[in-house]
Amino acid sequence: MAPSVPLLLVIGRTRVGKGEVIKTLVKRQTGRTLDITSDRLVSHTQYSSRYSFKLGHKDISLVDTVGYDDSKGDQKSADAFLKLLAETGEELFYPPLVILRELSGTDTEWLKRIRLVFSSIVCAVRCKKKSFPSAQEYWAKSEFASIPLFHLHEF
Repeated sequence: MAPSVPLLLVIGRTRVGKGEVIKTLVKRQTGRTLDITSDRLVSHTQYSSRYSFKLGHKDISLVDTVGYDDSKGDQKSADAFLKLLAETGEELFYPPLVILRELSGTDTEWLKRIRLVFSSIVCAVRCKKKSFPSAQEYWAKSEFASIPLFHLHEF
């Protein structure tokens, strides 16, 4: 059963800019400024937080998740993150947005794990505009080629 307010999970590693993306979307749609980002080099989001607003005539909630490589860096954190995804995944209306900084290493390992939880995901890579074509080329040759990939400008 779909939730009464559609959810869009925003997923990514610690410090990739999940909160900044949510802050920008909410600001553009509502004019409201959220204070959800941090300049610290450690995880800012300790728990998932929901930010609701109207998109056209629909209510929507963006969910800022804990980074999948949370700065605690232990297996307990990773297990808790995957459990959160599995529990929330049953209520989603939209495929989760996974924000990537790199298209290798831990990001690809986490993409494999996330795909086990969700049948459909959307990815966006944060990079300079001139770097995006090479990211697209790499993506098209990878095991993730069937997943839509979008560009997010550096903030």
